[in-house]
Amino acid sequence: MCFENEKHQAGVRVLKAGLVPEDFHVEWPPVDDQQRRCYADMQEATESGASGVAILVVKEMTGLVVVERSRKMTGFDYWLGEKDYEGLPFAGNRRLEVSGILTGTKAQLDARVRQKKDQLKPTDHVAPGLVAVIEFGTPIACVESK
Repeated sequence: MCFENEKHQAGVRVLKAGLVPEDFHVEWPPVDDQQRRCYADMQEATESGASGVAILVVKEMTGLVVVERSRKMTGFDYWLGEKDYEGLPFAGNRRLEVSGILTGTKAQLDARVRQKKDQLKPTDHVAPGLVAVIEFGTPIACVESK
């Protein structure tokens, strides 16, 4: 939805930023009218789309997957861990905070990364963190450690 909203086609090249090791291409099946209606709220679509892209990028970078959605008011969105980990809950896991920008500048992306890093500060003692900001206009994927 978000890539198509910004006039990109399947196979679009996404530029790397931060810890993302290289540019990558994103493929998706055609979006139909029913899907457009389900994501008519572009703010919500941007948040969901950014989460999807970020989760895939982080998995490729680290091998970690989402093991749990974080509760509200924790300052981050997801707990990351190894796919088949059976040890103590959250031991060795990382926090992931995601943000999406439908159309923005590099300066806006950098500012959002700083904002999200600040948002993670209250739970820095819990586990290491990652911030992922996805900008769909250029598009750019930025992942940074916290």
